[in-house]
Amino acid sequence: MNNEKTLSEKISLLIKEMNTTGDVQHLLDLGYELLGNPLLLVDISLCFLAHAGGNTVSDEPLWNWTLSKGYVTDDYASSVLSIKADPDSHERKLIWETGMLKHRQLVGLVCQNGNPLGYLKLLEYNREVSSEDEELLSVLCDFTAILISKDATAYRYDDHPLIESFMTSLLTGKLYEPAAIKERAERFGLNLYKNLLIITIRPAENIGNMKERTLYLKKTIQNGLNKNTVVFFEGNIVVLYDFKNEKGLLPIEEPAIKKILTGTGCICGISPVFTSLTEVSENYKLSLSACIIGKKTGAEGNIFKYYDFATSDLFLTYMQSNDPKNLIHPAINVLRDHFGSKSDDYIVTLFTYIDNFQNLTETSKELHLHHNTLKYRLDKIKEITDLDLNDAETIFRLALSKRIMALM
Repeated sequence: MNNEKTLSEKISLLIKEMNTTGDVQHLLDLGYELLGNPLLLVDISLCFLAHAGGNTVSDEPLWNWTLSKGYVTDDYASSVLSIKADPDSHERKLIWETGMLKHRQLVGLVCQNGNPLGYLKLLEYNREVSSEDEELLSVLCDFTAILISKDATAYRYDDHPLIESFMTSLLTGKLYEPAAIKERAERFGLNLYKNLLIITIRPAENIGNMKERTLYLKKTIQNGLNKNTVVFFEGNIVVLYDFKNEKGLLPIEEPAIKKILTGTGCICGISPVFTSLTEVSENYKLSLSACIIGKKTGAEGNIFKYYDFATSDLFLTYMQSNDPKNLIHPAINVLRDHFGSKSDDYIVTLFTYIDNFQNLTETSKELHLHHNTLKYRLDKIKEITDLDLNDAETIFRLALSKRIMALM
């Protein structure tokens, strides 16, 4: 450890590191070298972000817990959350912690423009923390705040920093134990109805003033849905939507989302209904899949519900490692071989007939075919393929073939 440098020299090294890598982990690594003690960074909801030297700590249970679980213990959380940010004060926000710790620990608030971003903890483990170390930790907190704020997801901390940070921890899967999730939800005053949805909105890629427009869109969604559980995550706007009934989005709110998205070029994916916050990460992925599949298949509109694409998602997963042609009913190839260039007319007729529950009148209307022409085609199909269209398994396999062919 280099303890011979002056405080100004150490700060200069930190500035150089910021300008060179612009990376929080590298900054903490240098801070660990200059301070001579381990550093641990957690977000505002006390979930793990990064550490330097934490793997050298062998007899501090609270640190070992955080590094292995990804968040601090519930008992310890109360003391850290007592640090408050004052946007009008330039006073350094540092507190000493002992109590449950075997070693003293200096905790600094990582804050920018009055918005708390996290906590940086310096463990008095290898040597005593000096007053100069306290100054250096304060500077390190300021530099860490700058680097975090450069991240595209950092400006999520605007109106409800604790809830938004908590939401992000759920989305990443860092916070996964039911008891810890319940404790934090209660601590942050997050009182939700039983039924939950994840709504993911993917901003258009070609809009100008991306950050400003996305911030405005986020605020509009918060106001329109009257929810504070709205965050930026992986470049998307993600809403944890809670409601009383079992029907998914209430009829009055789905048009509200459509109105908000009109003219924005954004698309929206909606997850299935779930009831536990432990399922947030999984359902976020499903809502994202709805966006991707809806766009891929050219589905109408800009709001896509996962339930409408669950089968397509299953097929696409299958297609990643298997030939999708294996799922197509062999009768389709028989029709292609027999009719050649005209086979599409017969295949479309067959699929439309199935879609209309084998109703001749509805099928002829949809295809704009005379009743006799439709009947002739169907008789010809049965003759050539020997299909039994009264067999449920056959109908299912043909419907499956249509879906696979559409995805291909």
